Amino acid sequence: MTVKKYRVFLYGHYDKEIEWINNMSKIGLNLMKKHGCFYVFLKSDQQKIYAKDFLPRSMPEDLKNSRIEEYKMNNIDFLLKSGNWYYFCRDIQYGSYQLHDSNDHYISFLVRMRNYMIALITLLMIVFEMTFDKIADPYLQLTYIVFYLVLAFLIIIHFLSVLRQLKKEKNK
Repeated sequence: MTVKKYRVFLYGHYDKEIEWINNMSKIGLNLMKKHGCFYVFLKSDQQKIYAKDFLPRSMPEDLKNSRIEEYKMNNIDFLLKSGNWYYFCRDIQYGSYQLHDSNDHYISFLVRMRNYMIALITLLMIVFEMTFDKIADPYLQLTYIVFYLVLAFLIIIHFLSVLRQLKKEKNK
């Protein structure tokens, strides 16, 4: 029997997604497919341990394939690909495992996050510039400015929290 679930995870909180998927496995639901925020689980008595690896598009295909083969030799099965994230699983009987701990994928991830933040803040500035003159009331203008400043601040805070989290993982 399959079970479909909808769950939103912020791009920078990839560890929370894997934690949730592993918790689903503990209650007998093993991941089969993922489409954006939609997850399809198979009800099963067999518990699995999940992990994911960030393999950027810039990484050569033969290197990706050799990494997947290396995992396979360690009883770690490739499950699915979602964007640049590759999902893996292994039966719990083989014990816990850790995927490659390469700083390259963290750096690539941070570059993508930085580009995302720059694009988002630029878009906010363009919308602000196009719409600010249309507001005549000075109090509404002040509210508008505060709203955009808070939004930009929240975006930057989110990026810094992801950066801090990645540094913690790197130092483990």
